[in-house]
Amino acid sequence: MQTKVGLIGNNISYSISPVFHNYWLSELKINAIYNKIDISANLLTKDYLFNLIKQGYIGFNVTIPYKESILSLVNKCSSSVEEIKACNTLYLQDLSLVASNTDIFGFIVPLLSSTDIDFSNIEHININLKKVQSMFKTNSSLINIFKEGSNALLIGAGGATRAIVYALLKSNINEILIINRDINKAKNLEKDFNNQRIKVIKDLKDINNVSLVINSTPLSNKSPFNFSFKNLLKKDCLFYDLIYNPKITNFLLQAEQEGFKILNGLPMLIIQGALSFNYWFKILPKIDKNLINIINKSIKNT
Repeated sequence: MQTKVGLIGNNISYSISPVFHNYWLSELKINAIYNKIDISANLLTKDYLFNLIKQGYIGFNVTIPYKESILSLVNKCSSSVEEIKACNTLYLQDLSLVASNTDIFGFIVPLLSSTDIDFSNIEHININLKKVQSMFKTNSSLINIFKEGSNALLIGAGGATRAIVYALLKSNINEILIINRDINKAKNLEKDFNNQRIKVIKDLKDINNVSLVINSTPLSNKSPFNFSFKNLLKKDCLFYDLIYNPKITNFLLQAEQEGFKILNGLPMLIIQGALSFNYWFKILPKIDKNLINIINKSIKNT
């Protein structure tokens, strides 16, 4: 029986995760395949997961809309997942299904590496990936990324947002401001983390000293982004969209037109994927230029 891993989600035809995972499997000569598992919520049960394991699956990535709900189906959660209450990676350990979260590192490493939208500093990413992992394990002093007194603005309050909040709390960011259409969901996130550095806001005009704006919703390319940040933020503010396909969403396009720096979700996607791969196959695959070229061919350019 062939070894398998896969991505669990709903309406995930857009995903390019199989592209880079199957590239790594081929390069490392591992006899396995990475598949998409597109499933509706009513069919995603504990029995379904364990039937997949019987078919040769040894692990999964988890994406929208299951990063939070799937926790009720697993045997064990990592300490970070217990705090975040969301996961993106499942792996087998002594026949038990364990939930972990590699989005934490996927999000923070590009910031530490000063990654740009064209992925021009791959070696820094490979180096900082190991560095950040070590920092998180030792629970050492805050990771120094931002200017003193800087705040972050988070748009969204879903499973990905929870990993980002966890990561930012490990950094030297001053405050994490969260805005979401469903304010109760944002308030629940604030309550779960119970940290004074997190503040839910109702209006984008309530922001100050923001050096990082993050979109963690899937809506940034659905329609023009009609709110202007031009007179509210400094020009060195970075706009970070977790969406990677297309490379430049409407959210990022407007930010770029207003003179701000931009970063899409591709570096985060690949980094979290590499760490998931390490859970499944006990080897950290290398991120190289050939991989980026292959990925770029599969992404729509705007």
